[in-house]
Amino acid sequence: MEQIELIKNSLKTRQGGQHMSRETAIKTTLERDRREYEEMGIEVPDILNGKRLKYFREWNGELRYIQNIKMRKISAKDKEQCESKASQMDVRDKRVELGETDVKSKTESLEDETKTENVVGQQVLSQVMETG
Repeated sequence: MEQIELIKNSLKTRQGGQHMSRETAIKTTLERDRREYEEMGIEVPDILNGKRLKYFREWNGELRYIQNIKMRKISAKDKEQCESKASQMDVRDKRVELGETDVKSKTESLEDETKTENVVGQQVLSQVMETG
């Protein structure tokens, strides 16, 4: 009976080892990609231009046409700049909506709301990056 248990345990550790090495490879890849995004940036298809988005959507996946897909480099720095600009624009837009009455106190509360929204957005992005 003890020998059967030893064999079962050794099989479990072997199978677990296979899964662990796969898990380690996935974690290593995710960490490398995250580091590359934060430090140098990564290239992604440029879908901000309407023509390029249309071409990318219609692309059938053939490798010989991949050279026609225009790429854009993005990084964590770009994300921070966009969030900063977006929050500034949101505050300005809300100031206009409020009119000239009591703009300062209302603007401060709007800035606090925007900061909270940015923190929540960053948390969601972090969760997405972690789950890969």
